Amino acid sequence: MTKEDTIKVEKKDLDAEYFHIGVVGTNATAKALEYAFSAKPRNKVCLVDDINNHIEDLLEFEPNITFFCTDVNWDNEGLCEASKLEDGVLQVTAKTTSGVVIRTPLPIEQIERLCKNEKTVYAPELVYDSDDIALRLNIGNMVLGGNHRSTMAVQEIFYRFSTFNIASVSHMSVVEAAFVEQMTCSGLIMKSMFYNQFHDVVAEFGGDYHLIAQVLAKDPRLGTFGGRVPNIRGERGYSNQQAKNGLKALVRFNERFTILKECDTMNDRYQERD
Repeated sequence: MTKEDTIKVEKKDLDAEYFHIGVVGTNATAKALEYAFSAKPRNKVCLVDDINNHIEDLLEFEPNITFFCTDVNWDNEGLCEASKLEDGVLQVTAKTTSGVVIRTPLPIEQIERLCKNEKTVYAPELVYDSDDIALRLNIGNMVLGGNHRSTMAVQEIFYRFSTFNIASVSHMSVVEAAFVEQMTCSGLIMKSMFYNQFHDVVAEFGGDYHLIAQVLAKDPRLGTFGGRVPNIRGERGYSNQQAKNGLKALVRFNERFTILKECDTMNDRYQERD
């Protein structure tokens, strides 16, 4: 395999008896992929739940495409320990002809390093507040980062071989895809923080916060997210771990994000009040 190789969907793949899909992970992202690709009769799916113990099973399976959804460890400073995922990606790219799609959100520096091979695409799953598989089968906008020929091939694989319902696909560089994921995370927390503070101000003054929030939600520029305080889980702030990780990673990436750093501190304070 050379650096110039890209992911391709060739006629032999379309005519083959089976199209082989590898999925690495045990979380909701992995389960949604397994469900969506298993639903097509010409597919064979190999789900690997542990890279260290079962990577040989995946290599022997000889996948056409491999999705990495492995959970990784983040600390409170936005640092990520993803050595198992990185080792798995390197083994698959070195020992098979499979294309690789990374669905696990990662810091910009790590994902840029992992995707130097042009057969590796970064397709971070954007924030969900539920592990419901049916919800994840409907994707408003899929973000694909990497070599354009490879991202186009991944889009075709999703359309031809899965039952995902994808409204639109955005193609961009790996770094741009990482920025989209982390800005989504950060924007959700910023909006939640504003509404939490606004709730307290209105309550102290004596107004009907929920009436005001309903009116604001009718403005399409503001929307409904974050307006319910406490939220549907009875929490203050925003507890979604992916969102918190993405915000911290962006704060760590560049010191200019002072507003995000303050939002991170505020969110922790609101979470501690529960």
